[in-house]
Amino acid sequence: AGGCTIDAMTLVRLLLRDRRTTYVLLGALAVAYVIAHLFAAVSDAANWDELALLRRAQEAVITGDLQTGGRPGLGVIALLPIVDGCTSVVSVVDTARMVWAIATFALLAGLFELLRRATRRSPHAWHTAALGTALLAFVPVFLRWSLQIRTDQPAIAAALWAGVALLASRQRFAWAILGGALAALGYLFSQKALYIVALAGVITAGDLYIARELDVRREALRTLNFVAGAIAVVGAYKVITPMLWSTPGAMSLDAGFDL
Repeated sequence: AGGCTIDAMTLVRLLLRDRRTTYVLLGALAVAYVIAHLFAAVSDAANWDELALLRRAQEAVITGDLQTGGRPGLGVIALLPIVDGCTSVVSVVDTARMVWAIATFALLAGLFELLRRATRRSPHAWHTAALGTALLAFVPVFLRWSLQIRTDQPAIAAALWAGVALLASRQRFAWAILGGALAALGYLFSQKALYIVALAGVITAGDLYIARELDVRREALRTLNFVAGAIAVVGAYKVITPMLWSTPGAMSLDAGFDL
């Protein structure tokens, strides 16, 4: 009243002052993001790398040979039910992208939760996590890349949730086993998961440093549980895979680490 004006930033501050309003707005933004992603996934042209990955899955269905393209191979295995009985390339790409969208959303959710837990001592941890996630989710390169069928999304999603489990294992050691299993699962999709697992290790060490609660026995148990979870998943994969497919192009664990 009386000629008073409110600029856009002031209006945003007033809206975000109420926590419930903040959650509603961010929730609405997340829903809009999901809808836009799914619509773009079925309208954006297929990438050559996607077709090559689908081709390897099709060859595995037809010949029984699991060609992994220099990766451990779980990404190809995950696509087998989708390409089995393929009659339309477009239909297969659309279906695979819908399934792969789950990995993309899990990736973003994992990043949010990892940031929230890493900054949990701050009264603004929730907002920090939302901002950090948005700084990835709205990058144009990520918007395009995340539509495509790549081994990266499930690998990074599993590795991020491994980091979440690793942070949670301070209170319960069993979470470290789950963290190791998720880290190994991510690696079996793509070796790039190791970058995220290493970052999660640095964040976990930093969390201990900030808390000033270093307990050598506890940390040794956490580490052993994490390693045990990882070995169990990789070992099971190495035992089961040759029973179902011949793996002439499968990459060994040592070769993966070298790469």
